[in-house]
Amino acid sequence: MAWRQAGVYLSHYTGSQWDETSRVPVSELRPGDLVFYGSSGPTSHHVGLYVGGGQMIEAPHTGAVVRYASIYRSDLLPYGGRP
Repeated sequence: MAWRQAGVYLSHYTGSQWDETSRVPVSELRPGDLVFYGSSGPTSHHVGLYVGGGQMIEAPHTGAVVRYASIYRSDLLPYGGRP
C-alpha cells in the first residue's frame, strides 16, 4: 500500500512482487525496498518494507497488527526488491 500511495502498483502475492522488482543485495537495501522470506524469491511466503537500520514494517499474518521488526530471520533471502 505504501508504494501504491507513491503511484507504483505491486501485486498482492509475494512471488509476483519478487518478479515486479529489481534485485538489491541485503547489504545495499534502502528505505522503501522490499525484503523477502522463504526458500526462493518466486516462492517467497512473506515480505516486509525496509525502513533502515535492519528494521522493516510488516504485517506478521492476516489480522495481526502492523509492526516494526528486525529483518534478520533464518529465511531472509539474500536479495531484496526495489520497485
